[in-house]
Amino acid sequence: MNGIIWHRLLKMVLRVMGSICMLATIAVFMPTSWHDWCHQALGLGRLPGDPVVEYMARSLSGFYALLGALLWLMAGDLSRYRVLVWANGVAAVAVGLLFMVMDRAWGLPRWWAISEGPVVLAYGALVLGLQMKLSA
Repeated sequence: MNGIIWHRLLKMVLRVMGSICMLATIAVFMPTSWHDWCHQALGLGRLPGDPVVEYMARSLSGFYALLGALLWLMAGDLSRYRVLVWANGVAAVAVGLLFMVMDRAWGLPRWWAISEGPVVLAYGALVLGLQMKLSA
């Protein structure tokens, strides 16, 4: 494949992940009762009503949304943001590995453990692989 295809594919990967992350904006503003409903629907029981739990749910969602916007920004100029794209790939690999350890240690459901850490790890590896193709 030529460089244009790798370039387009990397842009697409960043934008897809960015779009998924930006969906977290909904959780920043949705009512607490919806957070509780989602928690129960995922089979995790009632959401604890402590203020710190609500703060963490909303602030983490906000940071995911911010990450999504930054991924879109990076995808808009891959050459300018090359170092940030590399850093994002490396961080995603590291965080994916960390999530796999944490999910197991905390006894999260199997479907959760399969859908979180390995997916983040694969995303990071894909970003790094595409960056290598572009740098070659």
